[in-house]
Amino acid sequence: MKIAIITTMNSSVWGGSEELWYKTALMAKANNHEVLACVQERTEDITQIRQLKKSGIHLIKLPKITFYKGLLIRLYNKFFKLNYYQKFDHKLIEVKRFDPDVICVSQGGTFDISPNKILYDFLIETSKSIIIICHHNREYGGNFSNEQAKFEANLFDKAKKIVFVAERNLETAQRQLAKKIHNSVIVSSPINITNYKFQPWKISHKLIMASVGRLETETKGQDILLQALSKDIWRDRAFELNIYGNGYDEGYLKRLIKYFNLENKVFLRGHVNEVSNIWKSNHALVLSSSSEGTPLCLVEAMLSGRTAVATDVGGVDKYIIHNDTGFLTPFGSVDQMNEALNTLWLNRNNLQDMGKRAFTHAMKITDLNPEETLLNIILNQDALIA
Repeated sequence: MKIAIITTMNSSVWGGSEELWYKTALMAKANNHEVLACVQERTEDITQIRQLKKSGIHLIKLPKITFYKGLLIRLYNKFFKLNYYQKFDHKLIEVKRFDPDVICVSQGGTFDISPNKILYDFLIETSKSIIIICHHNREYGGNFSNEQAKFEANLFDKAKKIVFVAERNLETAQRQLAKKIHNSVIVSSPINITNYKFQPWKISHKLIMASVGRLETETKGQDILLQALSKDIWRDRAFELNIYGNGYDEGYLKRLIKYFNLENKVFLRGHVNEVSNIWKSNHALVLSSSSEGTPLCLVEAMLSGRTAVATDVGGVDKYIIHNDTGFLTPFGSVDQMNEALNTLWLNRNNLQDMGKRAFTHAMKITDLNPEETLLNIILNQDALIA
């Protein structure tokens, strides 16, 4: 089978939302299918891109879109957008030449395709089978006008399958569209550990917490987390927060750490390739996101024997059983995040036992081979009937 994959992710860093299509592409190629992958042009050298090339997958680099703000440059943006669409359309001609049997579009969100009129029209007009992957959805706002809802629904109806990584993301999308998505299916995101076991517990008089994810405060909420830890209640407590990841808010977070006088307790550790090394050094995960799919960092933490404080978004509540495998808190509230962290502190002597329960629960509910699940959906013609 000939499979074309298009990712709409436009970040300079590689995010967890790329892992499902990436590993599925590698598996498809290993099983002698022809694979073409359209990836966003990046300035950084990405290990996964190199691996795709090494495996023999044909890569098409899509133009990166960057719009600037300000009244004086609206004309520039208009020209830039036109130039971007011309370049994008040229790249889609290469997809047509490839003549795929299936086109799989991976989105970081749920409705990322429609703003790109060239891509939207291409998918509406093609006679090829389409699969759309939705990796997260905002649980607030996002409602559509009648016209826009119909516009979005037309594309979803055209697709053979709409893949969501969390049941709650699907429910939110149906509420936003005020329409049932009958051709939906839930597929987990793949995790980046292969040895599922309770990692050795770091002996320390301190509570050592980890925040893992892109340094993008709008969605990951690290700024809310830092403000919570700046409260007076934490001033004399022995704790450490290690923030893992990279992204465009690194400078902002450095300033916040200094502003909140947390330089001796909060540390930016950068990206870590070996996930198990994170959990050999930390007692618990803190997830402060405002929106998620099913966060890989949470699943990986639990499969390493660690509990978590996590905002109640996306698929988090599937993994966190409150006061059993972890602690849930509403997103966006500094005071409620502080309250949840305080509960973690008060239970610091029980965290190993909670981590064991977290591990057992995660092993029961996690699809450890989601790339195989997605590839079977792509290859199985019965599964492609909407």
